[in-house]
Amino acid sequence: MNIYDILDYGVETNASDIHITPNDNIRYRINGELIKKDYLLFSQNIEAINDEILNIQEKEKLYKDKYIDKSMEYNFHRFRIHVYKENLGYSLAIRIIASEIPSIDELNLPSQIFGIKNMKSGLVIITGSTGQGKTTTMASIIEDINKNQSKHIVTIENPIEYRFISKKSLVHQRQVGEDINNLENGVESIVRQDPEIIVLGEMRSKESIKLALSVGELGHLVITTLHSRSSIDTISRIIDVFEGEEKQYIKTQLSYSLEYIINQELIKIKGKRYPVCEILKLNLAMRNIIRSGENLSAIKDQMQMDKKYSIMKDDSYEKIINKFDGS
Repeated sequence: MNIYDILDYGVETNASDIHITPNDNIRYRINGELIKKDYLLFSQNIEAINDEILNIQEKEKLYKDKYIDKSMEYNFHRFRIHVYKENLGYSLAIRIIASEIPSIDELNLPSQIFGIKNMKSGLVIITGSTGQGKTTTMASIIEDINKNQSKHIVTIENPIEYRFISKKSLVHQRQVGEDINNLENGVESIVRQDPEIIVLGEMRSKESIKLALSVGELGHLVITTLHSRSSIDTISRIIDVFEGEEKQYIKTQLSYSLEYIINQELIKIKGKRYPVCEILKLNLAMRNIIRSGENLSAIKDQMQMDKKYSIMKDDSYEKIINKFDGS
């Protein structure tokens, strides 16, 4: 079985992820569950797979850094591939990217999310755990803008996952390591390209957080993702990355730049997965709470009082259950 047979089976079964490990069966994540396929791979099989998908430079980086991220296209689908070293050899985690970008309605996202489309500046953060649909939600928002508004959208991704074709908007996508050397240089270049919307694939570091906040203050709409469990956890994580005087500065900057936090997780109903979302749309009271950095839990009270724009996860869960479970 070669890599293309493995990918074909993943697409045919609507898997979201594929895991390839030495001396183990190939495993496919289908509807959130890991399913073992009756096919065993050994180190030499995985070396052959790496030879198929990695060029010489990528293999050198893999051997040096012990991991590499890349994306590839095959049979009208895109795949995000993470190759990494572990104690038995090299393993692969492959994310299957849908060939078409689903719409906001098709994803069954709450109506409050439509407010993001009309934002002209500020920071929008889409959060959740790994495999909970953050990238897909972000792509659906971008594609809605692409179809319906005349904007210049520029992305920095590592790697590029969903491919956008310019429609009413003009979309440029840049991949770290191929189109730009690093995130910092990429952002510096982007702000000279007359962008209105800047998409940062993920805030992974202190520097990427500082960049996202700074660009959001310059009059651009910045959309990005972050691994966190809730809106309040997102705010805490950003603030706690910094120390001393810098921490107070970040609180102030965040209170001005931040516009939306979307936290989501996928739940299974009748064999399919649906998003349960917490959506935080900042108001003046929330900004004051962030600026002070005290009693962040009071933001929840504000969300309860502002349900026209924000939504609690319990309310989202109830709507999903009522809609798809008939209860």
